[in-house]
Amino acid sequence: MASESPAQRVLVVDRDARVRAALAALIDATPGLEVAAATGSVAEAALLAQATGAAVAVVDIEASRPDDDLAAIHELAGHLPVVAVCAANSAGARAVTAGATAFCDKDGDADCLTAAVAAAARRPAPLTRG
Repeated sequence: MASESPAQRVLVVDRDARVRAALAALIDATPGLEVAAATGSVAEAALLAQATGAAVAVVDIEASRPDDDLAAIHELAGHLPVVAVCAANSAGARAVTAGATAFCDKDGDADCLTAAVAAAARRPAPLTRG
């Protein structure tokens, strides 16, 4: 009998508590994924990534503070794959340049996001930046 693979642990980073809860619920409802932690603080995200053993992070890029969120993506991408989400497609290229593995439109299909998270979680961890 084959054993089931353990779920891939996901860190959710979004300042809006409602969106953070919705993303967490979506991830927890997806077979093979589970929320390791969720935070509204980009400063806390790097600490949680290491403390929880998350395999991938989902980071929302807010239109009102894109530079802060892109800096968080850059920092987190040195430790684990990052999937960026944003309501503005124009942020996608900037997120990938900052180090995101993938970008999904926040208003897009939920399956696109969960597929991107699952694919990112299967990637080898990046070499830690010094």
